[in-house]
Amino acid sequence: MALSFLPWMVLGCLAITHPCSAFLPTSLNFTDPDLTSLFCPDQMVGQTTDHKAITREALRREVRRFFLDVTPANASLTIPEDASLSEMFRTVYGSSASPARFIKAVNDIAWSNAMTEAGSQTKFQAAYHMDGERLVEGHTLLQGRYQQLIRTITVDRTYDFSRELLGTSLNGIQDFYSQSTWIELGRNSILEGLGLPGADIGEVAGPGDATCTDCASASGACTGNVIPTGRLSSGYYEYTAVGADDFIVPKPDGAGKCSHGGPQDASAAKAAVGGINKESTSPCFSPHHHLHQQAVDLAISASEHYIGVLRDAIGTDHFTNLLNLYQGSALSIVIDTTGSMQDEIDTVKEEAKLIVQKSHPELYIFVPYGDPEYGPVTKTSDAEEFLAVLDTVKASGGCCCMQEKFWHGLQLSLINTPDYSTIFCFTDAGANDAELMDGVLALVTAKHCKVNIIYSYNNRQDSCPDYVTSGTEELKYLATISGGLFIELEEFDAGDIDGIMQEGVDENKAGLVKRDNVKAHHEFSFPVDDSISDFDFVIFGAITKASVTDSVGTYIDLMDKDTLAVTDGVEIISHTSKLKAIKFTKPILGDWFFEADGPEYSVSVSASSTLGLLSEFAELDLTPPRPGYVVVRGQPLSNMKYYVEVTLFGYLESHVNSVTSMKFIDTAGNELSSVPYNGIVDEHFFILSEDLPVGSFYIQIEGFLESGSPFIRLYSTMAQPVECLIELVVADSVLSTTPGHSTKATFRVHNYGPKAEFQYAAIDEEKFIHDWSPHKSTISSMGFVDVEVEFKVPSSASPGTTSTITFTASSLLTEHNINTYITYYIVLDEHEDDVPPTCVSTDVPDCAGYDSEDLCSAKSWLVEATLQDDDSGLLQIYSQPDGDLTLDGFSTGTTHPVTATFNGSCCLRAMNIVGVDVRGNLGYCRYDLGPLKGSVVEIVAEAVGESWVYLRWNISDVRDDLDRYSILIDEDYSDTSRCPNLVCYKNVTYLESCMLHTFTLTAHYKSVDGVVTTGAPKKTDATTSGPAPLPPTNPSIDYTSDTTTSLSWTPPSNRACLDHYQVCFKMYGTTLNMCKSSSNSSIVLDGLEPCAIYHINITSVSVSGQLSEDSLLFDTNTDDAAPGAPRNLRVNNQTEYMVSLAWDNPRDRASCVDKWRISYLKHEVKYQEVKLVADNFATVSDLEACSEYTFFVSAVSPGGFQGGTKTTKAMMEEIEPTAVTSVKATALNASSVEVVWVPAIKEECVHHYLVCVTHLTSLVQECHNDTDLQRTFTGLEACVDYEVTVTPVSPSSVLGSLTYDIARTVDFRPSPPTSLQVTDITSSTAHITFSPPLEHPLCVVEYDFEVQEMKSIKSIKVISPSVYLQETLSGLNACTDHEVRISAVTPSGLESEKANVNFTTSEDTPSAPRALTHITVTVDQIELHWFAPLTNRLCVDMYKVSWTSGSDSGNTDYTPSGYPPEVKMTVSGLETCTSYTFTVVPVTPLGDEGSSVTYTVSTSC
Repeated sequence: MALSFLPWMVLGCLAITHPCSAFLPTSLNFTDPDLTSLFCPDQMVGQTTDHKAITREALRREVRRFFLDVTPANASLTIPEDASLSEMFRTVYGSSASPARFIKAVNDIAWSNAMTEAGSQTKFQAAYHMDGERLVEGHTLLQGRYQQLIRTITVDRTYDFSRELLGTSLNGIQDFYSQSTWIELGRNSILEGLGLPGADIGEVAGPGDATCTDCASASGACTGNVIPTGRLSSGYYEYTAVGADDFIVPKPDGAGKCSHGGPQDASAAKAAVGGINKESTSPCFSPHHHLHQQAVDLAISASEHYIGVLRDAIGTDHFTNLLNLYQGSALSIVIDTTGSMQDEIDTVKEEAKLIVQKSHPELYIFVPYGDPEYGPVTKTSDAEEFLAVLDTVKASGGCCCMQEKFWHGLQLSLINTPDYSTIFCFTDAGANDAELMDGVLALVTAKHCKVNIIYSYNNRQDSCPDYVTSGTEELKYLATISGGLFIELEEFDAGDIDGIMQEGVDENKAGLVKRDNVKAHHEFSFPVDDSISDFDFVIFGAITKASVTDSVGTYIDLMDKDTLAVTDGVEIISHTSKLKAIKFTKPILGDWFFEADGPEYSVSVSASSTLGLLSEFAELDLTPPRPGYVVVRGQPLSNMKYYVEVTLFGYLESHVNSVTSMKFIDTAGNELSSVPYNGIVDEHFFILSEDLPVGSFYIQIEGFLESGSPFIRLYSTMAQPVECLIELVVADSVLSTTPGHSTKATFRVHNYGPKAEFQYAAIDEEKFIHDWSPHKSTISSMGFVDVEVEFKVPSSASPGTTSTITFTASSLLTEHNINTYITYYIVLDEHEDDVPPTCVSTDVPDCAGYDSEDLCSAKSWLVEATLQDDDSGLLQIYSQPDGDLTLDGFSTGTTHPVTATFNGSCCLRAMNIVGVDVRGNLGYCRYDLGPLKGSVVEIVAEAVGESWVYLRWNISDVRDDLDRYSILIDEDYSDTSRCPNLVCYKNVTYLESCMLHTFTLTAHYKSVDGVVTTGAPKKTDATTSGPAPLPPTNPSIDYTSDTTTSLSWTPPSNRACLDHYQVCFKMYGTTLNMCKSSSNSSIVLDGLEPCAIYHINITSVSVSGQLSEDSLLFDTNTDDAAPGAPRNLRVNNQTEYMVSLAWDNPRDRASCVDKWRISYLKHEVKYQEVKLVADNFATVSDLEACSEYTFFVSAVSPGGFQGGTKTTKAMMEEIEPTAVTSVKATALNASSVEVVWVPAIKEECVHHYLVCVTHLTSLVQECHNDTDLQRTFTGLEACVDYEVTVTPVSPSSVLGSLTYDIARTVDFRPSPPTSLQVTDITSSTAHITFSPPLEHPLCVVEYDFEVQEMKSIKSIKVISPSVYLQETLSGLNACTDHEVRISAVTPSGLESEKANVNFTTSEDTPSAPRALTHITVTVDQIELHWFAPLTNRLCVDMYKVSWTSGSDSGNTDYTPSGYPPEVKMTVSGLETCTSYTFTVVPVTPLGDEGSSVTYTVSTSC
């Protein structure tokens, strides 16, 4: 294995990386002003043929040979030498057969070829393009790629990838002839071994070998500069291009090396001066332009040879599938096989059997899926094998949740289903693998497959919490973007879909009209043109009315099934409540009108037609090494112009006269864009679009057939413009390896929309993808991110296994901003094998005595050969031509000898047994019996005259029984010849001049016994000469339009030899001369430049090609028309109030420009007109500073037709923004302030306003940018003064002068004060402290206090309000429990709840008890009574009571209950009739005694 020789452009393993050049990748409009400096179209002689055209022609030739070699059912098949691709296809399969898939396969190969020149970094790499003396390296690349090409076809049948590889290889093979000195060294045949295993390209120039001499100039045409005795070489190319620096191969100084040459090649100025490229017929671009056609011819022949070798290696079946060379379609079915689907599975089995019986599809694809299993895929062309697999399917299983592995199943089906096929998906549930959805949707679009969803309702409701799921809405979206149907059937019925499935596997239809998700009434008309043989209406959804009216007014009710069934020319495909599919088999030409009504439905109209449409989006890349169109991979970008490649296949058979417009139509039928077109019509051409709209659309082409009938064609694959694109960084990517190894690839995601987070996903069916990083990232606007994908190939992987890589980037900001890059990964062989299989045979066919045409069929011959390949093993063995070949011991990949036995008739004179090994190497056993005896080898016209043709024929040998030759002339009369020689001549005379005459030569044999036999006839033809016709006379200009003129003339008098007229025309003021031919005396010249004078030169041409000596000369002019849009509109200068604009002339219809209309848009449109001037500029003044203006410039023709418009924008320079007139701030409530402002009467440079609110206490500020004239600030604090400012801001953020106002927020009831504490307590004072409320503290203006003695309800003391957070209480009673209550009060009197705290004053000495007396007196006791002390009463804990008399005394402590204001106490045990003095002393709890009081009283006697 040699990784450095991996050869294909989509694989990144490129060790040979040098800059390159080649044929032009695509066709170009050389009169485009952007290209004239490169190609000097006025100096071009002849047609320039590009890579795509060379590729198509080579494929056309080999396909023609293939069709003729593979004997069709119609053995008399003849295909004209010059038949187009679509003509060949229809010649073989019938005029109604659609070649869409075949044409798409050819287009894919051609675009792959072109993208090698214009795409990614492969355009810079010399070995890819045989440039810079990298011929051996290029040959090695081709050899490696050939074997991988064989592998992709024969191992995995990945034909999409195979087409890419084939296109890339054909590019290198073709470049060999345009870039090398092969032609200059006198070689006029191809290098047959180029790019094939085991071959070499011979001796090439070494570093010291001079190969070129100086041209007269570094630029322009050059001849004779290649040293004729030198060795094979190629030119160096030095240029400047982004990304090319690392690949440039500098031209060696002083070594006499050749350069590429041309205006972009800096090396052309170094010795040897000049260049050798043969890429074009322009002497400006291609110094060897005179050899361009020779290079093209060899490139076509070499490509044809390479394709032929490939065809030999892969065999008929693979070649058929590679190019989609079959008539029918594929039957592709994807079905959910979980337990609830048994009825559906049974129905699918029945339906599949019916389709096999009726339609005989070319290919069958079947993919089952469930959960967690999916697959395997069945892909076969054998109907019995397909049905046998289908019969084994049973409903079972299903795990985890209701949804299944739908997207895995569809992915497998897409990879294995041919492009432009219809896939039928049967399910009753959603999917639990929706992480694959975006990538699979991209595959659907890339392969242009319709997906029909047959959905049968299931009422299961379980969910899938651990899975990424999708449901019916996603299935409907899939059907819509693919152009398919979502058919929801409450009860599954095969009859409902029988016709739809049948249609799906029939011919590919041309799209006419498509409407999706229509609501309520809708109508449209469409033309039925000459090329349409039948068309279908398919209406799906709930409709209440549907009808169509043909071009003669016949009304047909599409709802009336019974009437439709008996209507001539109408065939019902399906007719249910929700699905109506109706075919019109005998449509009347002209406009048809359709209308319908209903809640929601979809409509499509498609036709069987000889005219079909394909399209691609492309960009014109003018950078070195050469200009060309680059096809868009994935979805295009919105708001961008693209060149749309239009492929009108069948345009010749359909007699297309003109294409008039390209339109973008949305799903509702609205016209989003319309671009007029009046250029040439060919099978392929480009139309420059307007900026692509945002949102999905279809491409519609409109025009006219030669009959005058209008036509429309709709490309049914939906375009979905996005704001991101993906590229594969080839230099950092390796998309191949051997089993057991790992590689990485880098995908670059560009974001052309706003800054957004993107999610990335990479999938492939072989599960080679191990991981990628990052999984998500944020990409700034106009930025990019590189995502690295890691691949791990298991050791068990088979070489040649290919996996389709789908990398998807999805914006998480914008729905449907999703793009995808699809490429391929291939498993390589670990060792090389370029040795062909051996084929050994000693047998010599024996046909002695049976070697003449009349006897050969009576005997057959038998040969035996032994084939073996002991390296890679044999892949296949077959005979050329196909015949009775039997094999003994053969199995695919065998390295053992295989015996091949061939049995053939003696009429078969040459046969090859071909052995192909697994790598595509070919081994042959060749058998040649020589020509049949006496057979005519060839017959030709040696010379012609006005009335004679001199014939020559050769025969293989002269038979003894030759009697004579008969020559049948013009299928009318015969002449004879009895020439006995191997070479015979016959001059056939008395022929009409200037006519094509046919000659059929037959040999007649007569045996000795008189038996007459004849040989096989041989034919030739020749045209007799005659006098040159005179020129036509009397020119007439019958009709003119802006792009067309109809001319007629009188034929010459001697018209006997007239075959046709050559009509040449040249626009006044140019040197480019164009010619057409006409077989009658009139012609319509189209594709002309409007508003122009044309010089007409009409010459008569004889049947032998002689031109009349003179010509008919006259002038005609085209009509006035709207000019094209100006180019390169730009702002040259601008100030605060003025803009200076400049622009270039239009690319189209520049001659129609009379004056310019300039308008601009701000709030209203203003027009100014400027006369046409050489400098194309205008100054627009009196504008407003800081304003953005859109300027519109369009050309106006002399007749007043306004052309296309170009726009540009300019932001005027700034001045200081104007301050507002006034600001008013108003408090709405306690937490919000509204501010409104009045702008200046004339505002300038105000982009927005900076509106700020400032808390005037804390100075905290909050600001917002506003474009309105008011703002409400919320979440503010209550009771706060706020300053509100409004400042104008310019577009560049310059601030103007501010204007302000102040508002105070409304009162709000505060919460209670906090942290209430009592300190410094004395007997009569206490100090109170507290904190502000937690809520709305700023609303507090004062605090109210209340002090209450707890044991006295009435003793509430109110203290004056305070604004301080402390207060000292005085005048309190000692030893008293107090409660202090504090509330916060707002200015408006709102009072908070009260905060409270309790405390007790300290003790103090009480005063004396008061009013000590007695209440009662007895003989031995006295009841005393007193009042508590006046002072500090509550400090009295007890009373000390003592008494004394002359003879008696005593004391006691008395503690009353509570703190009574009066006390009663009885003293007992006293003496009778004794006077006692009582003393009462109050005592505090601490023992402090107060003042005493005494009282004297006597007991009773």
